[in-house]
Amino acid sequence: MLTVVPAQARDASVCARDAASVKVTMEVERGTVVGDLSLDKAQLTARFASRYAKGAGARMTTGDWDTVGLTESSLEIVTSTSTLVRSARGGGYCADLKSVRLKVGYPELRVYIPREYQTGSCAYRVVREHEMEHVAITRAVLDDHAPRLRTALAAAVQTINPLWAPTQEGAKQAAAKILHRALEPAVANLKADHRRRNKAIDGHDNYLSLQRRCDNW
Repeated sequence: MLTVVPAQARDASVCARDAASVKVTMEVERGTVVGDLSLDKAQLTARFASRYAKGAGARMTTGDWDTVGLTESSLEIVTSTSTLVRSARGGGYCADLKSVRLKVGYPELRVYIPREYQTGSCAYRVVREHEMEHVAITRAVLDDHAPRLRTALAAAVQTINPLWAPTQEGAKQAAAKILHRALEPAVANLKADHRRRNKAIDGHDNYLSLQRRCDNW
């Protein structure tokens, strides 16, 4: 007896195309500023050295180049998708993306000032002022690049439907993976711009100018 098994579907050509448009929404989180006075200068210097060896951190230094101010920000990119999944002819599953929500930004912008600097002192005021410049840069870069992220996402959405995957779970995840890859260049540009703008105010001459504003560092 000869048994013929239908060939399993291998791509989206077996999936009927859904003409409905995909809803794209975006939320930008500019970050809550949290002041942190829990570390001393030595601990801040060590923290910067261990976490930002490549110079990506935003900090202020003084004296013998101890770190006396540090702003930490962690960019988060989250995509949430709604997908309709159905069985495909010949096996596997077809998926149609219905909506996608992009959340981009910073849940928190943590500003460290050494606990040696009494609140209201000259050194405290100068360091805080400098670190708040880093906060402003972080938010400005986000505001500038968020529309580019949305544009990249919207372009990718147009290429997705329909999708095919061998498993139901794979079909649900397929769109999200494509969207993440599509966002990578725009995210890389955002991070590079963030580093460049922060570096511009962390130069040697700027540090010396700030140091001259106070006597007790």
